[in-house]
Amino acid sequence: PSFVGLQRNKFGIPFDVSTTSGQALDVDLGKTLSGALNAAGYRDTAVAVGFKETGTAARARPLATRARRPVLLTLNEWKTDTRTKAALHFDISLSVYDERGKLLAKQSLKGRDDIGGKRFGTEAYVSEQAPQAFANKLEALFKTPDVMKALGGKTKPT
Repeated sequence: PSFVGLQRNKFGIPFDVSTTSGQALDVDLGKTLSGALNAAGYRDTAVAVGFKETGTAARARPLATRARRPVLLTLNEWKTDTRTKAALHFDISLSVYDERGKLLAKQSLKGRDDIGGKRFGTEAYVSEQAPQAFANKLEALFKTPDVMKALGGKTKPT
């Protein structure tokens, strides 16, 4: 649960990297998301969804909070892979529901981003850049017109 990526030695052999906190990745990312939502003026009640829970079972967790606009963030893949430069592999989606469970908006991002680094010291660089990359991906998901509208926010004219 605390896996965040791979660090490769000079021969390319991968070694697992875990969260700095030692907690599960979803716990750390949930705290980041919760803090961002609270800072933006939303009331937030974070709930954990087990990685084996999918579909209806996963959706039931945020709906059980009786929130006006439950949000489900799904991480199908989130990892860094580091050798001389670092890459972020991601496959995430954000779903917004109404209080009855009707899907109002869904946005997804999937891909691979180069996040830089240099031959030596890349591990420290990635540990600083990965949280920012998460924030950037969340911002990209939340700031889409469909999600903003579903959450009752203002959308920019296109």
